[in-house]
Amino acid sequence: MSLVLPWVLPVLFVAGVGAFVALDGDGRDGAAEPVPSNGMGHIHGLGVADQGQTIYIGAHTGFFRASAGEPTERVGDTWQDTMAFLRVSEGDFLASGHPDLTSDLPTHLGLVGSTDQGRTWELLSLAGEADFHALESAGRWVVGYDSHGERILASKDRQTWTTIDDGPMLDVAVAPVNTAAKLDQGELGAFLATTATGEVVRYPGASGQPRPLTTAPTLALLDWPTPELLVGVDPQGTVYLSRTGGRDWESRGSIGGSPGALEVTANAWYAATATNVVVSLDQGQTWSVIA
Repeated sequence: MSLVLPWVLPVLFVAGVGAFVALDGDGRDGAAEPVPSNGMGHIHGLGVADQGQTIYIGAHTGFFRASAGEPTERVGDTWQDTMAFLRVSEGDFLASGHPDLTSDLPTHLGLVGSTDQGRTWELLSLAGEADFHALESAGRWVVGYDSHGERILASKDRQTWTTIDDGPMLDVAVAPVNTAAKLDQGELGAFLATTATGEVVRYPGASGQPRPLTTAPTLALLDWPTPELLVGVDPQGTVYLSRTGGRDWESRGSIGGSPGALEVTANAWYAATATNVVVSLDQGQTWSVIA
């Protein structure tokens, strides 16, 4: 691989990136889309380690690692289509997608996990049944959108799953752990989802009536980093933020194309387009290409 990340942020702590991209069907069909010139294909998920100096990349042609100033390298020796990727912790990676063409695994991998930073993966649940295009976690809970079954699923043990809602969605964003009081009792806290038409819906947990956030703009991707701060990107790449928990929104800058991933941290915001990974150091007003 020849991609080198030209990070030039020696003072500011480079924080995290999280994961999601939506493709037609299972990512193998549909019209051709722009492809980065880095050999990875579409970027489907991102995760950050080492205070932002290492980025793990779930992509159409496999799983990769990019370190500041170093060429991007393939992690492991498979070419699986990694659709959703979530770095829960350094030794706890979750993903979904489709195996490479040399494998006899099911077409839909369901939930897979890695304890060695993505070098090897183990089938955890829903193999042959689910194709997650979005994964988030809070406490012991994992929430995901299964594109194959068009349903939002939640699990506390990564083995048994509860269907929260049905219908085509794009993304999910779980309430910050320190604000989700229900987690103390082992219950799932609130989370948000964006529908296929860009509506934002709030779910109170594993039960209860969902309600639309009628004041929200049309959004494809969402992140919920703090109790009051919501950040989203619309289908054209315009960034929006709400400092009031979704009551009021303001537009910021543009990431430069249709969004594939979004992650907001205290010090930097990250996003991915069809061809680039970009970062903003001013709460989404301006963006710079880093990969």
